Amino acid sequence: MKKSRLFFIALLSGLVFSSCEKDAADESGSKLPVPQNVAADAVSQTSVRLTWTTSDPASVASYTVAYAEADVRNFYEKECFETETLISGLESQTEYVFRVRANSSGAVENNSDWSVEVTLSTLAPVVPDMPLNMRVVTDEVSSTRIGLAWDASSGASKYFVSYKMEDDDEFTEIETDLTEIVIDKLDVETQYIVKVRAWSEVGFSDFTPELSVSTLSRSEGIFNAEDLVAFAAGVADGGEWQNESGQVVIRRDIDMSGVEWIPMPEFTGVLDGTGKTITNLVCQNDGVHVGLIGVLKGTVSNLTLGEGCSFESVRNTVAQNVDEIIKTGAFAAVIEGGGKLQNCTSGATVKAGLGCVYIGGLIGLSHSEDDSTIEISSCTYTGSLTLSGGNWVRDTYPSLNIGGIVGSAETGTTVTGCHNQGTIQSNNTASAASNRMEIYTGGIAGHGIEATFVSCTNDEAGQIIILTNPHYSRVGGIVGYTQGVSMTDCDNYGSLSLVASNDAGSEYEAGGIIGRNLDGAKLLLTGCRNHADMTAEAPNEAGKPISIAGVIGYIRFNGDSFEVSDCHNEGDLNVAASKSTSRFGGIVGAIEGSAQGVVENCTNQGNLTANMTTNSALHTGGIVGANMSGTSTVRNCSNSGNIDILSTRKAYGGGIIGEAQNGSTIENCTNSGYVRALYNAGDVCHIGGIASRTYRGATIRGCVNEGDIIYGGGNPEIGADKAGGFGGIVGYLDKSPAIVDGCTNTGTILGDAGGLGKKGAICGWASPDGPTTIQNCTVQGRIGNYDASAEDLGVAAAQAITAENYENYIYGAKISEVTVSGNVYSK
Repeated sequence: MKKSRLFFIALLSGLVFSSCEKDAADESGSKLPVPQNVAADAVSQTSVRLTWTTSDPASVASYTVAYAEADVRNFYEKECFETETLISGLESQTEYVFRVRANSSGAVENNSDWSVEVTLSTLAPVVPDMPLNMRVVTDEVSSTRIGLAWDASSGASKYFVSYKMEDDDEFTEIETDLTEIVIDKLDVETQYIVKVRAWSEVGFSDFTPELSVSTLSRSEGIFNAEDLVAFAAGVADGGEWQNESGQVVIRRDIDMSGVEWIPMPEFTGVLDGTGKTITNLVCQNDGVHVGLIGVLKGTVSNLTLGEGCSFESVRNTVAQNVDEIIKTGAFAAVIEGGGKLQNCTSGATVKAGLGCVYIGGLIGLSHSEDDSTIEISSCTYTGSLTLSGGNWVRDTYPSLNIGGIVGSAETGTTVTGCHNQGTIQSNNTASAASNRMEIYTGGIAGHGIEATFVSCTNDEAGQIIILTNPHYSRVGGIVGYTQGVSMTDCDNYGSLSLVASNDAGSEYEAGGIIGRNLDGAKLLLTGCRNHADMTAEAPNEAGKPISIAGVIGYIRFNGDSFEVSDCHNEGDLNVAASKSTSRFGGIVGAIEGSAQGVVENCTNQGNLTANMTTNSALHTGGIVGANMSGTSTVRNCSNSGNIDILSTRKAYGGGIIGEAQNGSTIENCTNSGYVRALYNAGDVCHIGGIASRTYRGATIRGCVNEGDIIYGGGNPEIGADKAGGFGGIVGYLDKSPAIVDGCTNTGTILGDAGGLGKKGAICGWASPDGPTTIQNCTVQGRIGNYDASAEDLGVAAAQAITAENYENYIYGAKISEVTVSGNVYSK
């Protein structure tokens, strides 16, 4: 019994073993069936079509076709995936052998054997048929070109095109492998006779019937690179290129690849680009004018300088006099009185080096010598604008002007509806000690003098990059430096990140709209808005102030008036300085001079963070950093941004004005953001809801503070010029008469626990010189000590001001007599 059972198991095991062996053999597969019914068909003199069949197409991964000349049998192989293929590139009238193999997706051993060979001769050459349907290619016809096309001829290897002037006796012949051709360098407005014939090794076909075609007159327009070069070499008004309306018209997109460009010296006519684009135009010029046009006195419109366009000043010597100064701009180096640039776009790369003073993405310099106007409207720059090199000689020309649209927009210029979306980079590598150049950089214009800007935008893509040694640098999202400018409804969306030179003599002014305004005729700045963040760093400068603001960094007037109205800042501003006096404002950094001026109906929503690390003064204000002009007024403005002052030395921070001097006025302004100074190493610090300090007299009237005033530093020093004042309206009323009239505070005032700094709902310290008047004010809020360990820094623990105690908190301390009258408490 046991023996038979063991035998059964052994038998079963043997059956299983045999089955496994069979499966393994199946997995290894077997050769694919050989392709059958191989057939060859001569298609032309040089090609054969091969077909075949297979009995198991699902198992075939691909096929290999082998072919060779019959008497040589040096086989070439071709892989394909269908059961037919076209073999080209064969010799005519030659016998070939063909065979096919099926390929497996598995091991190569499973590929089929080669099929039976088939033999076939390619066709003998024949005389080709005459080309048919010869026609003019309208898009290739111009004043010097004719474009032709025809249908391919059976048996043709090449084509020969013959042409001549209608009255000539002999034809000129051109050879081509294609079925189309452009014949160029022809005479203008001339009738030509053209014909085509096909060719093979056997011979020529008949000619096509002759076709009569005429080149165009110059007045038909600019069609190609050849035309554009001829136009630029012509007369200033366009001459024969003008149409019946007196315009020169660009008819097609133009590729300037390989064409050397020399700027048209002067253009006084009308050039309409009709929405066309010029590409790959490269201008590298060592003259004083670099651009498509040297001097534009006429009109250029509806044209784009697109991909591959670049304009570069390549002179490597410094200008020795005014006549040698270089102007560089993509469309024109200079635009003069009566000139217009309308609805044009440049994506060109613009580069300028030594001796280049005016650099613009579209125009280098815009200037009118007479009363005629210049118009730059609805234009856009999207390229890359670079000022590089160094060692400019300041005595030759004191400033460099760099703008996305125009380097310098001067007398008579109006810039309307223009956009910068490009990158603007300035890098002066000149010696800081010997060549402190003034560099004016703006998204729209570097410099504006007696010019008008309306509805211009530095878009989010617009970048302004300031590299080493700017020395005296004025940077604006719209214009870097203005004199006598009117600017309306302009916007900056491009963030500004600025680093001042590591130079004891450098000076920096930057604004989201304008960097600096100096004297000139009246400044009118209305309806302008900064939407972008700004950061500025001035590492080691000494004695030279920096002025940074959301709208305009610095205003100085001695003579005429200025107006900054209905302007707004939404961006956060961050500034760090180590030595210099700094002025930092949501709308204006600093105001100086004796002109009548006003900042009104402006708002700041951005947060301001300022960091000063040495012993110079830091003035920070939600609207104006420092107002040192006794004849100017800030009124009807509001700040909702928070102000953080991180300073080890003198610091002045106000919700509206950092410091108000010399009898200036603040009227009907409101602050709702907090003003906070978190550290101070034994020096003066004044902070207030409206102003930090009034110096040598000022009037604050009808203002409201709703923000908290928080001093969280060490005890400030006390003395004639060193004190700590923390007030709901003003921190310190200092030197000469000062008036606070009809103001309201509802914020909490926190100061140092030691009590050396003085806290008041209206005023911290009152004037040492007097007289000082605080009248008709409404006293609310809370008074307390800064508590770093508390989540609210001590606000909840502060003493509430009530109807019973409010008179004790109107001011923190006085040094001389203070007139207090008509003040009330109100919930």
